[in-house]
Amino acid sequence: MPNQGGGRIAAARARRMITHFRQARLGQALPKNDTQSVWFAASVVAEALGISLPDNHPTSGLRFYLAAYDADTHPEGQPELSGRLTLVMAPTRQEGELQVSGLMEEEAFNEGALCPPFCADDSD
Repeated sequence: MPNQGGGRIAAARARRMITHFRQARLGQALPKNDTQSVWFAASVVAEALGISLPDNHPTSGLRFYLAAYDADTHPEGQPELSGRLTLVMAPTRQEGELQVSGLMEEEAFNEGALCPPFCADDSD
């Protein structure tokens, strides 16, 4: 059975996964076959937002890509973010068994608030 595109998980599990990522991955080179993106079904995103989507909605989900800013791609006026990790979000559409990313059509989102530096200390 193919991946169903995500769903709710317990907060404790989420914290554990975040802590593991910070301890085991940040600051280290990731192997080429490690996770590079994560896809969530539109129904899961809508549930998280507390909204409903029509059955014929053209977007099948959202793909979040792990990314990093460089000297040419950091948000305008924020060169201090060069080298920081970020996410790129792209809508997807279903084509057969595949979830085709909006990146193929120049449709993507970025520049969400990075944490840190734009948050309270949540190091616990």
